[in-house]
Amino acid sequence: PSMLLLASLAQSPPVAAQTPAQFANQRIIRLSTSPQREVAPVMTAVSLHPSGGQIATAGDDHYVRVWSLQTGQLMASLNGHRDWIRSIEFSPDGTKLATAGDDRQIRIWDLTTGEEVLTFDEHDGVIYDICFSPDGSLIASVGFEAPVRVYLADTGELVHELEGPGVDLRDVAISPDGSQLAAAGRRGDIRLWSLTTGDHLMDINAHQRRVHALAFSPDGSRIVSAGESRTLQMHSTS
Repeated sequence: PSMLLLASLAQSPPVAAQTPAQFANQRIIRLSTSPQREVAPVMTAVSLHPSGGQIATAGDDHYVRVWSLQTGQLMASLNGHRDWIRSIEFSPDGTKLATAGDDRQIRIWDLTTGEEVLTFDEHDGVIYDICFSPDGSLIASVGFEAPVRVYLADTGELVHELEGPGVDLRDVAISPDGSQLAAAGRRGDIRLWSLTTGDHLMDINAHQRRVHALAFSPDGSRIVSAGESRTLQMHSTS
């Protein structure tokens, strides 16, 4: 059966922790207030574990939370960011979690220990989106600056620093076969590179306003984009 998973926003009242039985009936996870906050945190990032058994959420309270999708119980609370978290993603093998946001840092967490194992500090502006390559060896990032950066996920070594389409980039995506990298943002153009060499492949004049989301087709032959132009577009990547 399908499952509706909801999370309360800042205006939601505090609630007591749910039991697994309550979660099984309602399929709702609610964040409560705390002594430090009069309202529950706003959540702006969510990622589903590759196994389908967990989700991670993050937002304006600087915490990353990992939840069980079977019981709705909190499994881990990760604290390290100093500002709003904009993007989170599980590694393809499910052993690590990458997070980034307004503090201009990418942090890598070991989900076995709950410890932060790596921090990337090259960004000069807010980081808005990150993504792993399909094999988990690379992580790409974009934000409120021109460069699109690609790192080795295990060491943080910078592999590529590419000139993005503008200085306000909102989404980055890697093709399912790991061969292409795409980024887009305020200008509405989509720029594609070879992930292996960093060579510029093409620009797609897709939208007249800011792009917020990109997704490759399963075979990588097309890319779909959406944003503030209120249109959904599909373009060839060759």
